[in-house]
Amino acid sequence: MTGTPGPIAPSDSLLSVRDLRVSFRAHGQEVAAVDGANFDVHRGRTLGIVGESGSGKSVTCLSLLGLLPKPPACTVRGSAYFNSLDLLAQPGRILQTLRGNRISFIFQDPLAALNPYLTIGAQLIEPLRVHGGASARAARDQAVAALAEVGIRDPQGRFHDYPHEFSGGMRQRAMIAMALITQPDLLIADEPTTALDMTTQAQILELLLELKQRRGMAMVFVSHDLRVVSRIADDVVVMQAGRCVETGPAPDVLAAPQADYTRRLVDAVPRGEKRRAPDRVLRDPGPLLCVEDLGITYPARAGWMSRPIASAPALCNVTLDVYRGEILGVVGESGSGKSTLARTLIRLLDPGRGTVALGLLPWSDLKPAALRANRARMQMIFQDPFSSLNPRMTVHDCLAEALTVRRSISEPGLRQRVTELLNDVELDPGSATRYPHEFSGGQRQRIAIARALAPEPELLIADEPVSALDVTVQAEILRLLLDLNHRRRLSMLFISHDLSVIRYLADRVAVMHHGRIVELAETDTLFAAPQHDCTRALLAALPNFDFPAGVPE
Repeated sequence: MTGTPGPIAPSDSLLSVRDLRVSFRAHGQEVAAVDGANFDVHRGRTLGIVGESGSGKSVTCLSLLGLLPKPPACTVRGSAYFNSLDLLAQPGRILQTLRGNRISFIFQDPLAALNPYLTIGAQLIEPLRVHGGASARAARDQAVAALAEVGIRDPQGRFHDYPHEFSGGMRQRAMIAMALITQPDLLIADEPTTALDMTTQAQILELLLELKQRRGMAMVFVSHDLRVVSRIADDVVVMQAGRCVETGPAPDVLAAPQADYTRRLVDAVPRGEKRRAPDRVLRDPGPLLCVEDLGITYPARAGWMSRPIASAPALCNVTLDVYRGEILGVVGESGSGKSTLARTLIRLLDPGRGTVALGLLPWSDLKPAALRANRARMQMIFQDPFSSLNPRMTVHDCLAEALTVRRSISEPGLRQRVTELLNDVELDPGSATRYPHEFSGGQRQRIAIARALAPEPELLIADEPVSALDVTVQAEILRLLLDLNHRRRLSMLFISHDLSVIRYLADRVAVMHHGRIVELAETDTLFAAPQHDCTRALLAALPNFDFPAGVPE
């Protein structure tokens, strides 16, 4: 069914949103972000909200709990009845009693949502002490149990860690534990599995489904991944440019979409197909990147201000090559060492042992001055674009800075090159004067990709570069990366938890587990005959999309 959902009995609906309109004031004008949204969340059911980046999904959810800026910067109209209480008409003190208690929120960006000055354990305990009045000991026991429930290894030890000591996927799991710890009636999850590997994603989805059934909890699940939505959602709302263009039961909407926009989203879902046969990888001159016996160890601490008591190996005897023109995929569970490997290769972390060579250049042995002079040869796309982009610099300044690292360039030439980069990543060149916080998560990731491409590197290290993108933009970015690979013979080390993306993009695949490479093989060989138990588990957790790709004309 399409359009506005029909009226339902109040006892059947936990949350009823009618004619929701959200607008922001920018440069003296009102800009509509949500334009007349209507939907219901039924008790014990999950509503999936899908749509492209910037379609209004997150703004819709944030508006329900008063988490948007106050007027006149932002104006919210309409109604949102939670039981018999209109959330949009409540003062801040009432919403504060509901937030984190009866209604919990899992934010899209865990690094920005978690307090960097507090340990993970302290942040888990806070809602129990504030809303439930639990004792410190009882709250601590519940917090440790919550970390274990979402798959954090050694929850007792990680209880004292800070957010920056967790990987991206582990931070997201901590956010999920924090949201569920008070046993809410309604859980609003904004892209809760985006940063998770396949096995952890499957575990979290099963956990959320089990908790929903056991507690009778209702859920709003925002995601750009239609495979995940098809697995967890009972009902679906499809949003485009702030409007609800299609609503209905998930099997109906995803198997037989009526709106053209929904059909395009369904058609763009990656189904694990192999890309067209690539050009022959040039291996005769030797590898572009050569890594031998790389190792790095982090000190482990017992708690605040305590001395290191043990060593925690993050990388152990990592050996691999990346050939000229090759795309090497790296997969593994969250915390397996993928991001640590990327940061060590780029020299943001210094290895404890081993060597890294870029062509004939002893990369791991370069002195700071020589490293700065050669930085442009190896560039990185970080997993979290919000923290990697300077919030005080416009998009133009971010790209201009990267463009002028290697050579001087005239102002007209600089503007033209910035325009070309923004066009390459499908962003409006007119947005160059805006700041990172004015973009959606997916748009920020495209800016980060443009910045990495600006110095024209020989090797691009991409750490989950498409995990925050909706399916249509993800397909465009992957096509862009493939085009760059063929056109420039740009070598890539591509990290992803999405094996469908890896199969489409990579020539070879390295599988990491507990800081080691446990399997390295040609892509087709690895998918057809995985040798290691970890690889088989990752492939088994790959979500299926059982619905047909659109409706025949």
